[in-house]
Amino acid sequence: MDLIERALREGLMVAGDLRGGEFVRWSLSVDGSLHRIQSSWTRDWPDQIPTPGSVVWLDLTQDGKRMAQATLEREAGVP
Repeated sequence: MDLIERALREGLMVAGDLRGGEFVRWSLSVDGSLHRIQSSWTRDWPDQIPTPGSVVWLDLTQDGKRMAQATLEREAGVP
């Protein structure tokens, strides 16, 4: 949850669902999204890590994509 919270608060990802293969962003604040994720996770997956998309789908923002690309390049040794 800490990682999800950080990604949402820093604007690297947004929370939503996949519907028919399309991402649909939740119309909630970051706090509202975090509450929904935490509630669903503890209710439906109390002793497990949820399968991807069962609680939330996290979509990268443009800032998140830039950070991910920079990380991949750094790890690959690209100058």
